[in-house]
Amino acid sequence: MSKKQIELDRNYFFENRDRFFNEIGDNSFVVLFSGTAQRKSADQYYHFEGNNNFFYLTGIRQEGSVLIIRKSENKIIKLMLCIRTHDAHEERWNGIRISRSEASRISGIYDTTYSEGLDGILKSKLSNFAGCIYADKDNATGSSVWFADFMDENFPEIEIKDAFPIFSKLRRIKSEYEVSLIKKAIEATNEGIMKIYKSAHPGIAEYELATEYAGVLGRLGLGEPSFDSIVATGQNFNYLHYPDLNSIIMEGDMILLDVGASYGGLCSDISRAFPVDGKFSKKQKIVYDIVLECQKLAFSLIKPGTYIKDINAACMQLAGESLIAAGVLNKIEEVNQYYWHNVSHHLGLDVHDICGRDVCLEEGMVLTVEPGVYVPEWNIGLRIEDDVWINADGCEIISNCVPREIDEIEAILAQRV
Repeated sequence: MSKKQIELDRNYFFENRDRFFNEIGDNSFVVLFSGTAQRKSADQYYHFEGNNNFFYLTGIRQEGSVLIIRKSENKIIKLMLCIRTHDAHEERWNGIRISRSEASRISGIYDTTYSEGLDGILKSKLSNFAGCIYADKDNATGSSVWFADFMDENFPEIEIKDAFPIFSKLRRIKSEYEVSLIKKAIEATNEGIMKIYKSAHPGIAEYELATEYAGVLGRLGLGEPSFDSIVATGQNFNYLHYPDLNSIIMEGDMILLDVGASYGGLCSDISRAFPVDGKFSKKQKIVYDIVLECQKLAFSLIKPGTYIKDINAACMQLAGESLIAAGVLNKIEEVNQYYWHNVSHHLGLDVHDICGRDVCLEEGMVLTVEPGVYVPEWNIGLRIEDDVWINADGCEIISNCVPREIDEIEAILAQRV
């Protein structure tokens, strides 16, 4: 996998814009913002990623960027990209901003200008305009707050519609190109997991393993993980989004990993669990096998026309029956004490993609499949998570490169020096 800057095919953004254009109403404007960096401390800001709906149409992640679209008589009569102007003093501190020509090359949008003049552009374009404006109301940043105030002050009579439901609809279905990027993210995630397997031993801290994972992504040129890595041992598996990573891993512990990478903006999300000693104990095998069987059941049920809630109910039933057989549970009604979270979520530009958990599944969707069983009295809790692409007949497990069977994992751990 190349360490150089990842540049996506411009046709991806052309196709996304075409699909978006077909969804917006006639006689309308669209005004979308990349967003602004959030302050971290007095003189420092958090790393800027930007609004993913803006990126979906433009490929641009630079803060302070704006996309303007005008549709009339069922044609796009204006497509303009605004970016921040060069500022030598600012760039000396924070790095070079992309140029108008570079923004055009990335996005395929050739009408570009500077966003510092946005208020004048909007006043000119919206004078005597009698249609509606689409804005991403989910993008609650300084830019969107400014825009709401600007419209209230200058054009209060113009209706502002929420573009977010359109993006939610469009981003549900992934193209082959998008899935190819997710697969590359999965390959990187697998490489990082293999590094953790090789590095894990009693006495190491959770954060040290997370650092090993981050180092692999850094060497691959992929930057930060697609979400904060989870490395949990002991009773820390009880906290699904466990943030601290400061416990020391002890002999006999299971280690729960929930990690992901991003490639070209598309995310992966993989969970694995393994014994630090290299061999699963009897009870660890019992819990692992229950979760694995639930996951295999979910794989078999995922297909167009089904619902995540029904797949989750089937997995919960199987988990309950299996826990009763293992002597952990007395009656099926108590299963939610051990099976806590849903089995799936959508995956794409966001790790929890903006597609709606309750929608009917369709061909082309990408989901995670992550049943989990947590048995505090055994000091064991784990989930097994893979990523799938729904096809006409069922689903393709696109993360099969990441070993999940007990014998596969034990064989890898046996190779540690």
